[in-house]
Amino acid sequence: AACAQKAVALIIKDVSWLWRTAYNCAVQGSAEWEQNEERISELFEVARDLLSTCCEASPVDVDADLYLHLITASFSGAS
Repeated sequence: AACAQKAVALIIKDVSWLWRTAYNCAVQGSAEWEQNEERISELFEVARDLLSTCCEASPVDVDADLYLHLITASFSGAS
């Protein structure tokens, strides 16, 4: 059981890194990329999906900031 918990923690850490990277790329793209609104929306959608998975799979309560990022990614991904 301890090994499984350790594996879950590692997976959540990796998924957390992925959503943050997608989110940050989308934010940076919003400021720097012209005529790529669709791709930026897709990055926000990827970030939202990964963040949602991370929140649902977390064995502990998640920070309120994660829900703010989830709301922002959901709103920004809507095209």
